[in-house]
Amino acid sequence: MSSIPTIDGAQLEVRLWKPDQPKGLAIIQGGTAIPQRYYGAFAQWLSERGWAVATFDYRGIGGSKHGHARDSGASMSIWAERDVPTVHAWAEQQVPGVPLAIIGHSYGGQIVGLSVNPRVQSTLLIAAQSGHWRLWDGPRRYGMAALWHVGMPIIAGTLGHIPGWMGIGEDLPGGAAKEWAQWGRHPEYLFAHKPGAIEAFASYPGRVKSISISDDAYAPPRSVQAFAERFPQDRHTFQTVHPADFGLAEIGHFGWFRKSGNLLWPSAAEWLEQPL
Repeated sequence: MSSIPTIDGAQLEVRLWKPDQPKGLAIIQGGTAIPQRYYGAFAQWLSERGWAVATFDYRGIGGSKHGHARDSGASMSIWAERDVPTVHAWAEQQVPGVPLAIIGHSYGGQIVGLSVNPRVQSTLLIAAQSGHWRLWDGPRRYGMAALWHVGMPIIAGTLGHIPGWMGIGEDLPGGAAKEWAQWGRHPEYLFAHKPGAIEAFASYPGRVKSISISDDAYAPPRSVQAFAERFPQDRHTFQTVHPADFGLAEIGHFGWFRKSGNLLWPSAAEWLEQPL
C-alpha cells in the first residue's frame, strides 16, 4: 500500500500489483463505499495473468478515511473529478508505456465519462447502472424512490453520513450521499447534473463492454442497459450474465469480484486482451 496526495491535499491509499513485464495496466474503480480490498482477489488474479493492476480508496473510504466520514468533504463529483485523475496519473507513472484499461464496478463505471482519460483503450463495466428509481420493477422501485427522496437526504442531513451498517459498504460521507440521491431522483441520473457529461460519454475513447447480472437487485439489467446506451454504440458491447451459466447459485451486485466468482473472470480478461 502507498499514500498519494490529490491536487487539493487529500491523501489516497493506493495499491499496485506489478509483474516483471506487464502486458497492460488495469485501473479498478470501485463502487460506492466499497473499500479497495474487496477487489484484491481479482486484482491478484489479473496480475498473475500479466497485467499491472491498480486499486485505490476514494477519500473518506477505507484507507483513505482520515477521521470520521462526515468530515471528509467527499462527494460523488469530487471522487470522479479529483481522486480518479490523481490515481490515473500515479498509476501511469508507475507503469509507463503500456496499454491502459479501466475496470469500473457500479459507481466506478458510472463516472468514467466524468474524468475522461484519452489514453484508455478498453473499459470494462461491471453492473454500472443508471440509478433512476423507475428503472427498478415491483416493490423495489418504490423502495428506491423512498431512498432517494426521503431516506438518504434525511439520514445524511441528520448524521452527516450514511452508516455502513445500512448495507451500503462502509460509512458513506454525507456530501456523497446527498449528491447520489440528487442524481437518483432525476430520469437522466447524473447526466442532468453534470454539464458536458452527455457529450463526454457519447465520444468516450476506446472499446467499452457493459456486463449486467441477471440477479442483481442493486443494478437490474434494465438500469445497466440504460446507462450503456450513453456510450458510442459502434464500439460498445452489452452482455447479461446469468449465474446458472457458470454453475453458480447467485452472483448479485457483489459476487463478480469475490473469489467465488472466479469462473467469470477469464472471459472478461480475454476481452480486455483482444487488442493487445
